[in-house]
Amino acid sequence: MRSNVHCSRTLLTTVAALALCGAAVDASAESWREQLSSDLVRVEDGKMRYEQLSVCEFRLPDGDQMRPIGRRFQTRSKAEAPAEGLISRDQFVALVTQLETRAVLALSEIAPGLSPTQAIDTFDCDPIAEAIGKVDLQLLITLTMEGIQLEFITPDGASVRSTHTWAEYD
Repeated sequence: MRSNVHCSRTLLTTVAALALCGAAVDASAESWREQLSSDLVRVEDGKMRYEQLSVCEFRLPDGDQMRPIGRRFQTRSKAEAPAEGLISRDQFVALVTQLETRAVLALSEIAPGLSPTQAIDTFDCDPIAEAIGKVDLQLLITLTMEGIQLEFITPDGASVRSTHTWAEYD
């Protein structure tokens, strides 16, 4: 059973890492001033919502350059929490960012020998305004008054879900 749990956690962190690509500011997509002045979180229907879509590719160190490997893929990172009573807007952004970053750092399990900085540099992503057809990989984060759920959806539609109550963190 322990190995199944480890495999599930590895799969969760791997897929989450793939979904994380879009958080960086990309001057080629739109002006940096526009990106920096836009809100990451929308508040509607009593909920805070965050969504980032990106087109990404893996790049591995090859001498002084980063060499693309594989094909480009589309990712979506999406989070939702009650607008009041659970988490502040700032802490919501910080939590989502932390979950995304931790997933990228888990890439050292996939490509042994990468430093944390190299693991983050492994991705080259361009944010996009809307999905281009079907999204390849998705990270869904849901916070409620009862707990948190992380869900990863792979290109074949398989879903890996992890659900925790807040009592587990006390």
